[in-house]
Amino acid sequence: MGPHAHSGKRRGMQRDHYDQRRALPVAAPLGETVLLDVRGGAIRADRAVAALAGALGHRLVAAEVVSLHPGRDDVTVATSEGVWLARRAVVCAGVDTARIARGIGLELPIETGCQLRATYAVGEAVAGARLACLLDRRGPDASSYAAPCDDGRLYTVGLGSSEGELRSLRPTVAAQAPPRVAIQRTSQYVARVLPGLDPDPADVRLRWPAKLASTEDAFATWEQGPVTVFAGHNLFKFAPLLGAQLASP
Repeated sequence: MGPHAHSGKRRGMQRDHYDQRRALPVAAPLGETVLLDVRGGAIRADRAVAALAGALGHRLVAAEVVSLHPGRDDVTVATSEGVWLARRAVVCAGVDTARIARGIGLELPIETGCQLRATYAVGEAVAGARLACLLDRRGPDASSYAAPCDDGRLYTVGLGSSEGELRSLRPTVAAQAPPRVAIQRTSQYVARVLPGLDPDPADVRLRWPAKLASTEDAFATWEQGPVTVFAGHNLFKFAPLLGAQLASP
């Protein structure tokens, strides 16, 4: 390689690092080309839930669904807050989907995992700035995911490798302190890859994604009379839209 080509490559790397720094100033140089999706970003879950709940108004009832009893033309929905008779029912209940479906004779190919999400404070120099999401597929922590929250003052990080460590945990033990090893490994990753964050987590949460056994990012529906069961991965993005379509006769 001649000196001019070497010089051009160095300028290209400098430009890559500059663009990465602009998009995610809390990150260390990643050492390689990255893809920035300008239309991508973190969902503002609180605002989305508030908007959906507001649209439903008094028709929204917070209750535990105990069982469904489908008939030929309607379905009885038994809950902790009452019993309803409906023309159709759409089930999209996360980790409870398989249990509810089993009650109407459907065995779904769903796997339930456990993921740890730790939230870190953004350094004062860039707090409140618009920060990109990060999907890191390098090294032992492949598929690690990080995203801004709280208007850029906090940043949430989850290691893909932690799911195997936490597989034995279930929602019934959510009050149990999550394993310290997974928290420590996440903070070590933050110190190395995201040094613009405070390495001591401000918050730690466990979440239980329900995935189809066949593939990572997929969803599917099953029908049993007037009941449609909807399951898959990352459904928060799709359920509000598809729910109305699935509930239509």
